[in-house]
Amino acid sequence: MIAVTPEHAWNVNTTFVDFLSRLPRHRSDLNPPEIPIQERMEIALQKLFQITGGADPESLDPMCSLSFASLGPDIAKAQTDLLRRYIKDADHAFDPASVEGWTLRRSVQFCPIVRGCRVCLE
Repeated sequence: MIAVTPEHAWNVNTTFVDFLSRLPRHRSDLNPPEIPIQERMEIALQKLFQITGGADPESLDPMCSLSFASLGPDIAKAQTDLLRRYIKDADHAFDPASVEGWTLRRSVQFCPIVRGCRVCLE
């Protein structure tokens, strides 16, 4: 077992920060894609169709993740039915968060949990 005393941890952190400060800075600008996301998803769906020979990509929504699942209609229907059953009583399920959506621990500073969220099932 390795024990790190606070003094040693401070020395390591200071040395590491000093090392990083000496490195040259580089820009990390994100370049927007040349092709819109809708079009890229349609191309990806066409490629999936070419690889698997599954459902006709024209009948699928390229922005829906289930279109890329390559599941048979019977499996997709069974999973959708299970999801509907689980969602039915989700409001009465145990939730460790308070009524406002925050966890009871005060040290955590994350976003509140969204209550009443429903999965879009068509």
